[in-house]
Amino acid sequence: MTTRLLLRAVTTILVIILSAGCGPKSIALKSSRYDGIDINSYMFTPESDGRYPAVILLHTIGGMKSHVTDFAKKLSEQGYVTLAVDYFSGRGSLEYDKTGYDQHIRDAYNWLKKHPKVDSNNIAFVGFSLGPRKAFRLTSRFRKNIDADYYLSAKAIVSHYVGRLYMSDSPRLSEYPPMLLLHGEYDQETPSEQIKVFCDEQTAKQGDGSCEYHIYPNIYHAYDHPTKKYDGYNLATTQDAFQRTVTFLDKHMK
Repeated sequence: MTTRLLLRAVTTILVIILSAGCGPKSIALKSSRYDGIDINSYMFTPESDGRYPAVILLHTIGGMKSHVTDFAKKLSEQGYVTLAVDYFSGRGSLEYDKTGYDQHIRDAYNWLKKHPKVDSNNIAFVGFSLGPRKAFRLTSRFRKNIDADYYLSAKAIVSHYVGRLYMSDSPRLSEYPPMLLLHGEYDQETPSEQIKVFCDEQTAKQGDGSCEYHIYPNIYHAYDHPTKKYDGYNLATTQDAFQRTVTFLDKHMK
């Protein structure tokens, strides 16, 4: 092999290695409830050594898509360990009770707390559409008919276009971590006025700073990616929502 060919081969190997390091680490977590089911997750970590605050990302009812893993990757570049959890793993292969998906999120949370790069007392949730409602359910304290051991401690929740927010989610009935609600003015799933009421109730109960919201004018549901049901993708809103997410998490976790 000539020197030129050798250098080309070495360069190719280095490119492959470096490229592999840029992608997510795919992790198959074991379900504590369903034998033989893996909870597919995608993890991104900052390059430097040490422990970092961590964020669990929860997808929409459409399942795990690239807009969630892309968000997780960008967030890790801001100094967070991120874990995008496909809590629908196993759907269609077995009968789930109403808390089956919740348990997958709990399993991922408990696994993440033990990770050597994670500050175990500094974990937050970022959710999209259905995702925020899962985070609300799992982090709410004093919720009726929920065992106290079910509660997951979280530093913050960031909600992107929460879908179908119900009165049972009201802060008057529960106690939540600090939260940021990002929502479109013309969201088809949850009226934007309901977001304001929800946040006002949280603030009235837990004080200033416990809830913030931003309503994007002329924006619809699923503003960060195109879907078959909605065509509300807006790049400027997506970029702004990411920056607001980082600012809010930094305030409560760093």
